[in-house]
Amino acid sequence: MRLITLLSLAMVSSLTAWAQTRVQVKQENARQLPIELRADHAVYDANEDIATYTGNVEITQGKMLLKGEKVVITLKDGEVTRIESWGDLAYFHYVPPAKPPIDGKGRYMIYRVGPQILDIDGEAWIKQEDNVTNAEHLTYYLQKERVQGRRIDMTLIPKTR
Repeated sequence: MRLITLLSLAMVSSLTAWAQTRVQVKQENARQLPIELRADHAVYDANEDIATYTGNVEITQGKMLLKGEKVVITLKDGEVTRIESWGDLAYFHYVPPAKPPIDGKGRYMIYRVGPQILDIDGEAWIKQEDNVTNAEHLTYYLQKERVQGRRIDMTLIPKTR
């Protein structure tokens, strides 16, 4: 029972922190939206404060989605500090306030909760509407809505007036 409670706490804390920064929900607090987690296996290490989910991991809260073959959530003093995801191509989707949805994928992603920075390595890809960025490595600063990377290939579609 304690393992389930701790896994639930880790998941709720991590997704709430992640989703709360980017999702506005009409007359609802994003922290109150249900979190759904599916994985083939889960392990919580109380000594290290690390929750590890493996096999077809899918995490949703509101309009947020994270998929991977392995997701590791690291906590410090009960607060989530980072979320890591691996996969053939790990995947995320979210809808920023008053902007079109953003999708991304890569072989490895790490989201640092405090500074709200998402790093994507290996076949990194981000798409918003028809604008696409491919790179060896991408760093996405969520608060600043800024992307930077290495070995970049971009397609930007000018807005028509």
